[in-house]
Amino acid sequence: LVSYTENGGKLIIRGSSIKNSVFGIEYLGKSTVDVSYIRPLYKTDLESPCLLYDGAHVVRSDLKMVAGLEEPLFNRTYGHFCGHKNTPNTGEIAIYPALLEGKNVIYYAHEIFREYAKTGAYWTRKYIEYALNKFCAKRKLKVDGLMSIGRARIRENLDKKFYSLNLFYCPPVRRGNVTVLEDFPEIDNVLVSYKTEKAIKDVVMMPQRKKVDFIYKDGKVEFKANVKNGHQLYVIKY
Repeated sequence: LVSYTENGGKLIIRGSSIKNSVFGIEYLGKSTVDVSYIRPLYKTDLESPCLLYDGAHVVRSDLKMVAGLEEPLFNRTYGHFCGHKNTPNTGEIAIYPALLEGKNVIYYAHEIFREYAKTGAYWTRKYIEYALNKFCAKRKLKVDGLMSIGRARIRENLDKKFYSLNLFYCPPVRRGNVTVLEDFPEIDNVLVSYKTEKAIKDVVMMPQRKKVDFIYKDGKVEFKANVKNGHQLYVIKY
């Protein structure tokens, strides 16, 4: 992995994935606090410290700190009680960081993906997006208007010279102890752009075989799509 980053590869690392000194980060152990608060030091709509439901891993590093960490005033226990569900933050940034950034490495001091899987908190998602936007800023496929539930997948058929783009939109609904897909709303005016050096000849909605207006300029194809009944396929021919 060290060799991978030295040759230009990008890594997003979380919490206990580092157990010794590597990537310019020295691991010192798990903090003793029961919760912690993140304070982003970059431009974001997260204007106040945001609660994470776990303590961070303590590291020391010369990498750029892009989010500081605030500890709670004390751990919430039977012997040291706080009327809030979680003890408020101290208001002071701790000596160990919450988020570090190097040239090819971004390190989250929390088990950030587990945190989001458990809580689904908006601020946790925005916090994770920092790394994705940094390392995936030059991604070839961009889809705007499909919202957070939407999914997009693109594949290339070299033999027949086309890309197949699958767009999905279907909000899951909780029913009892299962999650079901019941409603299939139509989503219109989804803006798709894809960077490719291959001159595009046609964009066709399938299986309807309906040609779609598109623009191909400066190595990028753009068109507007829609999704009905949960899924739509577009064939982009070159």
